[in-house]
Amino acid sequence: MIESALYLRLGQLVRQHRERLGVNQADIGEAVGLSRASIANIETGRQRIPLHHLYRLAHALKVDVNALLPALTDKASTMVDREIQSAFALSEREQDEVARVVQSIGVCKTVRGKQ
Repeated sequence: MIESALYLRLGQLVRQHRERLGVNQADIGEAVGLSRASIANIETGRQRIPLHHLYRLAHALKVDVNALLPALTDKASTMVDREIQSAFALSEREQDEVARVVQSIGVCKTVRGKQ
């Protein structure tokens, strides 16, 4: 993964988790010790962040730091699995159920596309 894509994906993950919480950039910036403009720049991939800010962001967004780290693979299923597990502390049984639902949705779309 090239560096710019890495920071772009990090920003997308930050925004996704911020919006999930229903908070604005200024609120997250205050919690982390950064300005609203810095959070906006992080979310668009324009600003690099030090490691300690990554941990502060994860804490403010109420996720494990791994939820903000872009996957090194382009496999969408790996990314979805990782984000589901980190955003919601699901049990293994619940993770299996979610995976079955997601898989069945994908199968339905594939079947409909062939008809």
